[in-house]
Amino acid sequence: MSKRIVTIAKFDDVMQAELAVQMLADYEIRGVLNGKNFAGMYVGLGIGLFGVRLQVLESDAEKAIEILDSADSDDSDEDVDSDGSDD
Repeated sequence: MSKRIVTIAKFDDVMQAELAVQMLADYEIRGVLNGKNFAGMYVGLGIGLFGVRLQVLESDAEKAIEILDSADSDDSDEDVDSDGSDD
């Protein structure tokens, strides 16, 4: 089992990063946010320059990416009404 930590996602929004960590925790994957405190100090001043990095153990990376990708596709489905329009 690898103890190496890898970055699997970057966020411009600290809240979105926190939600992603919680989602992974629901699947018993521990994620940590790198840069969260620094980014939080500069809200509204171009956080994109810094970003918040979501990191997990290398052994959990593949599963974690699948979970986050699945959540992203589920969110895009919610934007579409039952008649197929996005109004």
